[in-house]
Amino acid sequence: MSRSVGWGRIAQGVGFLLGLGLLAWCVSIVLSPDNREQLSHLLDASALDVAILLACSAATLILNGLIFWIVLWPVKHTSVLHISAVNAVATLISYAPFKIAVAFRVLVHNRIDGVPILTIGAWFAAIAVLAVTVLFPAAAASVWLDSRSASWWIAWIGGAIVCTALVVALASAFAGDPGWHRLMRMIRAVGLGFAVRWLGTEHGRRLHAGIDMLAHVRASAAAGACRVADILVQAVRVWIAARILHVDLDWGASMVIASTYFLIAMISPIGMLGPREFISVSVATMAGISAEEGTETIMTIVLFISASEALVYLAGGGIGAAYLRIDRWLLGRVKSDDPTIPRCEHSDEA
Repeated sequence: MSRSVGWGRIAQGVGFLLGLGLLAWCVSIVLSPDNREQLSHLLDASALDVAILLACSAATLILNGLIFWIVLWPVKHTSVLHISAVNAVATLISYAPFKIAVAFRVLVHNRIDGVPILTIGAWFAAIAVLAVTVLFPAAAASVWLDSRSASWWIAWIGGAIVCTALVVALASAFAGDPGWHRLMRMIRAVGLGFAVRWLGTEHGRRLHAGIDMLAHVRASAAAGACRVADILVQAVRVWIAARILHVDLDWGASMVIASTYFLIAMISPIGMLGPREFISVSVATMAGISAEEGTETIMTIVLFISASEALVYLAGGGIGAAYLRIDRWLLGRVKSDDPTIPRCEHSDEA
């Protein structure tokens, strides 16, 4: 193990412990004597509200699996169940440190699905870009407009459509072989000819697959629609959690908390536990949401969501692991001719 890798793992381990510390601090506030009345409402929760809360977590797990499958579709066809199972297992182990979830995704998609590692990186980047095209308009609409008005919805959905269309149009200019050569000429024209020597190889073409993914109109539109649905489901989850706790939380506040919760889970370098809850509450405080309800109340809502979500992810991860037959992998019995391993087909679409 190289020194840089060793220090990287140490840093991630320290970050994970820091995340656990933040989570413990959040829990201590929620369990404080001053917050006991709020917690007592959990005992009065209706079965329907709890079922909706768990269903929302299951829906976001399914939607994210679909997004991974849809974005990859333009360059490689594979089973939606297989991709969803990988996503379920990776989501479960994303609670752990050391980027184990990312390593798991890369291992499965590279070794079993035959997707080159650089293309996997481009795939993940394309997913992130298409997430921004949805989250940015939502944030902008929340800053300038009343979330209870029709104009807010028009600004968010319309803005997401426009941003996604711009990404597709830009990617289309550099997609396929003509776009590839156009990109190489542009890089060479700005004095980066040395980069062309590497990008012009097969490695560069594997990275270029990300542009082909974004340029695919139907795939990008479908992924954007799934992301909108995902954010809506997560906002409903926040609203339901607040209702269970007898907190009057409006739609705008639910969107702010849900969007932050999702974004931190996606980008946190030290795992989801701790940073997601702490930063969600911090953003809610800066947005003035906790001024009305109290920081302890918002923290209780977020931790309640995390706890209910963990139950769903545990079940989903177990089902995904059973579908993928991870027990065979761990025992080293997976063979290339094993009929239980899903096979992928190459796509002829650009």
